[in-house]
Amino acid sequence: MTNQFTQESHPGNFPTRVLRYNITDHFANVRDTTYEYVLEGVSSGKVNAGIEVDIDRAPIRTPFADCETKIIHLQESFIGFMWALSYSMFVIHEEGVQKKLLANQFRGQINFDSDLLKRAKALFDWAITLKDEFSDWDPKLPNPESFLNDTEKWYAEKVNGIFSDAITYDLFHEFSHLVNNHCEGLGNLLKKEAKKLTVEERALYKQIETEADNNAFDSIIQEFDSEKYKLHKGLAIIIAHVASLFIIKNPRSVKQIVHPDIDNRILNSIERLNLNEDADSDYVWSFGALACKFFFDNHGIPTDLSDSATTKELFFRYLNKFDELKSEQF
Repeated sequence: MTNQFTQESHPGNFPTRVLRYNITDHFANVRDTTYEYVLEGVSSGKVNAGIEVDIDRAPIRTPFADCETKIIHLQESFIGFMWALSYSMFVIHEEGVQKKLLANQFRGQINFDSDLLKRAKALFDWAITLKDEFSDWDPKLPNPESFLNDTEKWYAEKVNGIFSDAITYDLFHEFSHLVNNHCEGLGNLLKKEAKKLTVEERALYKQIETEADNNAFDSIIQEFDSEKYKLHKGLAIIIAHVASLFIIKNPRSVKQIVHPDIDNRILNSIERLNLNEDADSDYVWSFGALACKFFFDNHGIPTDLSDSATTKELFFRYLNKFDELKSEQF
């Protein structure tokens, strides 16, 4: 498919450049009240208007708020990684798990027995290499700029929404740091090497990061929202935390120094959804478990948990595996 986008109108190295303006618009308008909330942060002088997108051919750098300039930074490699991860995980979960469950054909293992699944897995395999080094996005793989067929087009357009919500969550995490004066709260701790922080300083850092997580969640999802809304937005928030699993280079780094442990952040995002319908609850536990499986598989850590009775039990058995990792010397 020929697309209508140019480097002049949508600069960048990755096909996700076509979503550049979707990101800022979605951030400011994810809820009816969001625009006023963001405007208040800018008007107060706590946040600089605009989001800086750093276009560099570099490995993944996660979003951050510059305490001096008050500017929130996003990096193109991270944006591309997030779309590729959202697409691959969503397609693999839908096609390799959910459809097989509904047909009573799922036996605990994913069979990459279709071009759709194989191409999604190839995109995932490429995306996680971006944590180590930059490489170009193979235009023949799924992307938001052009499509191989109608099925991939349908999935890509569906994922555009999930991706936008996930990035919005990340942006509100950084926005929270600025509007809640976290830079002042941390003070000189920001200048210290993480491993040299005292136990008390690490606890303060984690407390502030947890607050930013909760504020970002509340900026997108409210208690009175419908079950369907919570499921759709919640899946994106889960993906935002799942992304951290695939960025770390050492599996033991799931235990964090100045952030809550990654597995706990995923768990918290699922539990805070408080979904009432069994099918919806099973879906998010299943998605979380799939992400955990991919993490352990990627690091060559054996996990034979296929005898779990429920998707929730499976997820918590993966959490036990994470606890084993975290008990090793850090």
